Amino acid sequence: MTSVPFELSPFDLELTTATEAPAEATADALVLGAWQVDGKAELAAADLPAEATEALAAALTTLKATGAVDSTTVLAGAPGVSATLVVVAGLGKQADATTDRLRRAAGAAVRATAGATRVVLALPATDATGTVAAAEGAVLGAYADTRFKSSVEATDEVEAEAPEVRSIAVVPAGDSAEVETGLQRALVLGRQMAYARDLVNTPANFLYPESFAASVTERAPQGVEVEVIDDAQLESMGAGAIHGVGKGSARGPRIAVLRYRPAGAQKHVAMVGKGITFDTGGLSLKPPQGMTTMKCDMGGAAAVAGAVFAAAELGVQTAVTGILCLAENMPSRDAQRPGDVVTALNGLTVEVLNTDAEGRLAMCDGLVLATREKPDLVLDIATLTGAAVMALGDRTAGVVANDDALRERVVGLAERTGEPLVGLPIPEEVHEGLVSPVADLRNIIGYGKPAGMQTAAAYLMRFVGSTQGEDHVTGDAQQLPWAHIDIAGPAFHEGSPWGYTPAGGTGSGLRTLLAAVEDVPLA
Repeated sequence: MTSVPFELSPFDLELTTATEAPAEATADALVLGAWQVDGKAELAAADLPAEATEALAAALTTLKATGAVDSTTVLAGAPGVSATLVVVAGLGKQADATTDRLRRAAGAAVRATAGATRVVLALPATDATGTVAAAEGAVLGAYADTRFKSSVEATDEVEAEAPEVRSIAVVPAGDSAEVETGLQRALVLGRQMAYARDLVNTPANFLYPESFAASVTERAPQGVEVEVIDDAQLESMGAGAIHGVGKGSARGPRIAVLRYRPAGAQKHVAMVGKGITFDTGGLSLKPPQGMTTMKCDMGGAAAVAGAVFAAAELGVQTAVTGILCLAENMPSRDAQRPGDVVTALNGLTVEVLNTDAEGRLAMCDGLVLATREKPDLVLDIATLTGAAVMALGDRTAGVVANDDALRERVVGLAERTGEPLVGLPIPEEVHEGLVSPVADLRNIIGYGKPAGMQTAAAYLMRFVGSTQGEDHVTGDAQQLPWAHIDIAGPAFHEGSPWGYTPAGGTGSGLRTLLAAVEDVPLA
């Protein structure tokens, strides 16, 4: 078995409900909320002594705190409060309050706790849903990746800001049993989000197809079986599309198949993730500035791995198949060329006009494998197109589907988890543009053509088979329900952290995939 050449960030958080009043809690930091009222911060109710409330309100006024979303104000304690630090997190206007703003406030506050190890959250949640959302945000905000630093010193500006929280207690609201179940889920979610983020952040000289497959094999929880298909097997079985992508690299491609099969499962969801561990563009070479973040081009596969593992840890009663399409897209004398024709696993031939449109080539063989598992639903997720970023920005993902109702249900699931997602149609003419004069399909319509995200999705859709598990949809057969999520924008954050989102890998899409497994979005 291949050894894994990288470590993972430690995840040893304790997450509980607070048993003491906020002012009396034994903690390094107490987190409170503030609403934005006429541009100024107004402390949210938190069951504090009057002297503490008055002192905190005066301090917020003096410091000109605004209560804006994602803002934090760190104070050196307050009269009558046991905690050494008080962190006041902005919630925005109360009329615009959402559960995700509680998540964001908790995440931002935890990151601002400056060396605190035990934190108590007393944000203004009114029910179990809000309590759990705050807990999720705190767990996600506690993530820090310092694995590749030679040392962590107080003088290092980046590392000085890394949270050191090890214990989080949440002042609960709502049904206690619902809160307890939600906290357990939040901890599992946080652990798998940390794993996905670590994978995305791992440099490509450590994370490559073979080591990625070895990591998920080593990491798989009880109940998940992992099958790894190596390059020679891919070629012999006819998976020519992903094999072609990986030809230019000395590190051959892999497909890792993760299977979770709980007893009595009534539904089966297959998820396919793009796992390009580094993307130079191949012979259609990217400019240097276009490569700087391309270690993140496997964010879809990371999200799938984390979602499958979380489902298993939580004992979700849905069968799940995760298919990770892993390759490194490099130029070399062996690399595929623009104009080459490859044969995908389902027998369709593809003219490769652009070797930098490699993600869809790697994933199409994975979609054929997903079909053969005979699921009830297929979801795929990828950092696929720059067009998605141009249309939706850096924080929002896009989704298309072969059924409008399914697409909107996936959007609804994402909204519930706090992941911004916008549904888009696939125009009919996009399908027509993928016909090649020399092969069955071509991997792009042309350079600079519009609807780039939908073009990639339309290509992938051709590899989703029938509900009977057949590779092709013929006669009266029905195509499997399918949705494609493009996370090219939100998968990797190059700016300063915000809310519970760190710099670097974000784990984008994992929460939506897990929600789709817990509540399968089929009519």
